[in-house]
Amino acid sequence: MAIHEHTLNVALAEVLQGTRRLWTSSGSIIQVEPTGALKGSSKRPDIVVSEPETSPVVVEVEISPGLTVEADALSRLGEVLKATGQTVLSSIALRAPDSFAGLGGEVLRAALGSSEFDLAIFTGRSAATAERWPAHGWIRGGASELSAMIQWASVPPAVIDVAATALSEGVNEVAGLLGGYSASHPGSIKKISDHLHQEPGEQTNRMVAAIIANALLFQEVLAGGPGGLAEVNTLDALAGAPGGLARAAVLHEWDLILAVNYWPIFDIAKRLLADLPSGACPQILDTLNATANRLLRNRVMRSHDLTGAVFQRLIADRKFLAAYYTTPAAAALLAGLLLERDRPPEGGWGDAQTVANFRIADFACGTGTLLSTLYRRLGQMHEAEGGDSEALHPVAMELGVCGCDVLPAAAHLTASMLSGLHPRVTYSDSAIHTVAFGAQPLGGVALGALDLLDPQSQIGTFEITAKSMGGSGSKSRTIQEMFPPRAFDVVVMNPPFTRNTNHEGGNAEATNPAFAAFGTDKSTQGAMSKRLKSLGDGTCYHGNAGEASAFVALADRELKNGGKVGLILPLSALAGGSWGKVRKLFANEYQDICVGSISAPVARDSAFSADTDMAECIIVGRKRSSLEKAEGGGSSDTLFFVLSRRPATQLEGAELAREIVRHRHNPHSRTIADGPVGGDPIAVGGEIVGHSLRGRTSGETPWRLNRVADLSLAQAAYQLQAHNRVWLPGMIKPIPEGLPIAHLSKVATVGPVDRDIAENTAGKSGVPRGPFAVQQLGVGEVPSYPILWAHDARRETRLTVEPDAAGQIKKGKTATAADEIKKKAANIWSFSSNVQFNTDFRFNSQPLSACYTEKSTLGGRAWPGIRLNDSAFSKLLVLWMNSTLGLLLHFLHANKTQKGRGSIRTSQMGDLHVLDVSMIDLDRLSLGDVLFDKLSKGCELMPAHCLAIDASRHAIDEAILCSVLGLPLELLAPGGPIDLLRAKLAREPAFNGGKTDGLAGI
Repeated sequence: MAIHEHTLNVALAEVLQGTRRLWTSSGSIIQVEPTGALKGSSKRPDIVVSEPETSPVVVEVEISPGLTVEADALSRLGEVLKATGQTVLSSIALRAPDSFAGLGGEVLRAALGSSEFDLAIFTGRSAATAERWPAHGWIRGGASELSAMIQWASVPPAVIDVAATALSEGVNEVAGLLGGYSASHPGSIKKISDHLHQEPGEQTNRMVAAIIANALLFQEVLAGGPGGLAEVNTLDALAGAPGGLARAAVLHEWDLILAVNYWPIFDIAKRLLADLPSGACPQILDTLNATANRLLRNRVMRSHDLTGAVFQRLIADRKFLAAYYTTPAAAALLAGLLLERDRPPEGGWGDAQTVANFRIADFACGTGTLLSTLYRRLGQMHEAEGGDSEALHPVAMELGVCGCDVLPAAAHLTASMLSGLHPRVTYSDSAIHTVAFGAQPLGGVALGALDLLDPQSQIGTFEITAKSMGGSGSKSRTIQEMFPPRAFDVVVMNPPFTRNTNHEGGNAEATNPAFAAFGTDKSTQGAMSKRLKSLGDGTCYHGNAGEASAFVALADRELKNGGKVGLILPLSALAGGSWGKVRKLFANEYQDICVGSISAPVARDSAFSADTDMAECIIVGRKRSSLEKAEGGGSSDTLFFVLSRRPATQLEGAELAREIVRHRHNPHSRTIADGPVGGDPIAVGGEIVGHSLRGRTSGETPWRLNRVADLSLAQAAYQLQAHNRVWLPGMIKPIPEGLPIAHLSKVATVGPVDRDIAENTAGKSGVPRGPFAVQQLGVGEVPSYPILWAHDARRETRLTVEPDAAGQIKKGKTATAADEIKKKAANIWSFSSNVQFNTDFRFNSQPLSACYTEKSTLGGRAWPGIRLNDSAFSKLLVLWMNSTLGLLLHFLHANKTQKGRGSIRTSQMGDLHVLDVSMIDLDRLSLGDVLFDKLSKGCELMPAHCLAIDASRHAIDEAILCSVLGLPLELLAPGGPIDLLRAKLAREPAFNGGKTDGLAGI
């Protein structure tokens, strides 16, 4: 028996009402087939959801196959609701299972509550201009996913973009006005800068404007509200009064609000407004009032997405703090990985006490995007199970959602975003803090949240947000009081990445770039660096990894056993040598680990943060209990996922998280050891946007499964490394012949770093670190100490490369110093060899993984040397490293942070898997030398990313794989396994860096 469509719509609306408290408490928000709802139309949409201050959303419903449901949903776009005058900018098409046919009453409602539907959302002002998500195919989700989709659709991206532009324009205009007063009113400008703990300048002026604008918007939300808010006037009312929108009038209204509470928004805004230059105030308030009116017309002042997006544009002081803020879409992905709907805490997501006791923290909260996204998801899951997130808002703000930052404006914004989720609910305290940073008035230095690593520290916090109900003033507490160890269920962070060893670009003049913010002098920077080194002892902190590794140690300190951590870190955290202790911490202390990266060709598109040119990764894990630690054995089962692009919207981020969680808990998901079959696809609707693969993490071992789009390449490399066998994509089984593969350290010694060769830094003895002065090699010059120092593409197309520099032994200021320098020089020269390694291999512009020098040579900055245990095998090793299999292992081993480049530091070169040349017999060795000489003279190599079409590379493969190693010729047959491997590697975005010239004809 067919189900009546009206019956289905009514039942679905009833189920939806139970997923959100606001929809339950107000019977008019969800309407079923309302008659005359659309202006100028007699059509009746199936379901209309229209919350106050947001855009209406229409849901069209049909039983599968639902042949007309998409057309119906598209037709609703651009329609205007008669009751409110609002335009429908989002509509959802829903196909219900055909098993619903014949159901009714409680049975139908139960089925709707437990079943999944096909969902697609359309956004735009008309069917002709609409965008569909997913682009093709359908999202599978139940009532909870439908509810979240409706809530997201109620603030469409197009509206946010328009509002963000409007606010940004207003803020920039006000910042320009303030800039004009910097010379005539330096005292006022200094006061407002001091309130923000920032130096005067454009950034500070923009921040002042944004904070005041934010307060004006909140005033509109609160005006005429319950209790003491009833007396608060709107901006229009103030503007219409005699004298217009005057500073005194605005401050009076803010005092009324502060008497109720809302200190997170209005305390610092009031202080800034009070200290503005008098002459600037009328124009500033008029400008921001006009901006507020533009935003109010868009009905999005409740949207934390708007505020976060704008502040991401406004905060510009990123050179030293490296405060690249998380995109909302990436925050949704991380939130979905951390808070799993099907794996609730004991008591369940619907239990009020359980959720009230649930604690979340971010110790580098920035704009608050991560915290507010997690808090929003927690509230949605609570309400989906029948709870009331609004009722729990006071305790969440006072204790449950904790954060801190060294920027007062960032803490203000975070608290504002959290308050904005339930703007009319008051609270008596807050757990969002500005933490001390730099030299302190009573002596010593503060490191912000990192002072928590010292259990004895008494450094305080200035709680711009922690005020009593009566407005009695701010409270100061030690950070140990506010953030006790082992207190949190979830710790989430996108911490600063700056390293004290990074003196490049804008950091060149800073002694310790990680501590150079806020104008700290060199002495203070040094004291802060020394303190962090002391606090980091015994933790996973490493100075070369930077302060981000200290934040990982802090997250571990604050997390409960059984709690979850979610981090956004530089991609180097997965493979960098200085990050080894972080990886060991996860392998030993965590399980259910999930590691994510993006394989986009351009580094900025491989980041989860806004405005960074550095590839990043996501790491999520659950902290083991004592029993689980004992059973862990120092390793952990880990799911690696690689996305082809970063998520575009919060909705997409949440959907990706659902897919990844499903893979993480699937006992049959594919593993690195499965053979070259690829990973499990991660799909959004009908689009595959990535793959996942399960592996193990152990000790400090690098996590190589990152930024590899085709995971069959990683599986093929694993077979070479773990089993010494060739098993390539397209092969049903491996070649039975074994292949001798070993770490480079087994067959060779890695030479010195360039600093040990030529750096001038000297200690008290006057002996420089590097004994050689490196000089350009003159024409026809025969150097005593030849060096291959730098890259030159014109002479690096053949396997043999000539030195480009000469080393001159430095002079000593004393006879003793001169002797020491000579000894150093002799020691360094003892590492000279015929094999040099490409440490920063630009796959898409350079041909050589390693090169051969006819004379024994020192490897320099670009070419650290490799001294083989037996130099007779040098040519054979160079052949191998420039073969397709050699390039594959180089690519997988390298840190792929930059576009089209793989970096392997000298400290990690020994771990690179190479052909164990010491296992090759003398006859094959002789043949290899003959072939090398022939190839070196006759073959001009193309850049590595052109390996699929490079005849010289093919000749190298035939020489080393078949002639020397005796592998079957079928491997190199046209269209065979090596051909397929070349094509796959050539197509890797991180390998070709976006260049397509290596793909011609394949």
